[in-house]
Amino acid sequence: MAAEAFGVVTRAARDSAGDGPAVGSGSGDYLPGSTCSWQITTSGFPILYFDSFDLADGDVVKVYDGNTASARMIGAYDGATVPPALQASSTAGLFVVFQSN
Repeated sequence: MAAEAFGVVTRAARDSAGDGPAVGSGSGDYLPGSTCSWQITTSGFPILYFDSFDLADGDVVKVYDGNTASARMIGAYDGATVPPALQASSTAGLFVVFQSN
């Protein structure tokens, strides 16, 4: 059975330490065939940072330059290499989709 999750992350500014929110972090398990998505918006041009990255074979994270998956895809990332910092080109934000096989 496939699972789906959706989240909206809104942040007006960085906190005093310069840290952003930790979204989707943790080591929880997920089901095969899962799809999770997050819409990331701020008052400016959001930047997405990954502190760590380790996906199972066949799983992928796709990042879009806008507020839906129909926006221009910035990149698709798999494996264990941490993606670079990804910045939106507009205030529409970023849309992130995780898919497991």
